[in-house]
Amino acid sequence: MALDVFNGSKPGLTRKNLGSELMALDSMNILGLWMKLATLGHELKALEAMNNSRLWFMLTTLSYELKDLDSMKSSGLSMTQKALSHELKAVNAKNKSRLRMT
Repeated sequence: MALDVFNGSKPGLTRKNLGSELMALDSMNILGLWMKLATLGHELKALEAMNNSRLWFMLTTLSYELKDLDSMKSSGLSMTQKALSHELKAVNAKNKSRLRMT
C-alpha cells in the first residue's frame, strides 16, 4: 500500500500527508506507551503499599502474640512461685508441728 501511495495511485495522500499521519500515529504510540507506564507505575505503587501494609500487619500481630506468650509465661512463673511458696510453708508447718510433738 505504501508503494501505491508513492506511485500516486491515491491522489489525496502525498509524502507530506503521509508524514503527518505517521507523526500522529507516532504521537499516539508514545502517548499509549506513556499511559501504560503511568498505569504500571500506579499498579506497582499500589502493590508495594499492600505488601508494606501486610508486612506491618504481620509484624503487629507477631508483636501481640509475643507479648501474650510472654505474659502467659510470666503468669505461669508467678503461679509456680506461689505454689512453691505454699508448699514451703506447708513443709515448714509440718516440721514445726513435728518438733512440737517430740
